[in-house]
Amino acid sequence: MYPMQRKFFGWWIALAAFFTFGLSVGIPYYNIGFFYDYFQRDFGWSRSNITLGFPLAAALTIWFGPMVIHRFSPRKLILAGTVLTIIAFVGFANMGGFFFIY
Repeated sequence: MYPMQRKFFGWWIALAAFFTFGLSVGIPYYNIGFFYDYFQRDFGWSRSNITLGFPLAAALTIWFGPMVIHRFSPRKLILAGTVLTIIAFVGFANMGGFFFIY
């Protein structure tokens, strides 16, 4: 009798990573151009205010990333990143025009 083969979940994990990466990076970074008019018209923000988040995120990533990457396990970092992404999306959903929420 043959031993039981374990089910391979690699493609499901790759598909979940594809959608997660698309939501957390694709919408905010690559589709911000679609939201310029909305932010300017409804919130009265300037273009420099709208795009301020990108260099700020890059600066924090460059500064903070190397400090934590060697101190914590990948599982903890992925979990923390997931929680922070959820918090960011909840913040975007509740954004009422105040710039400091952005």
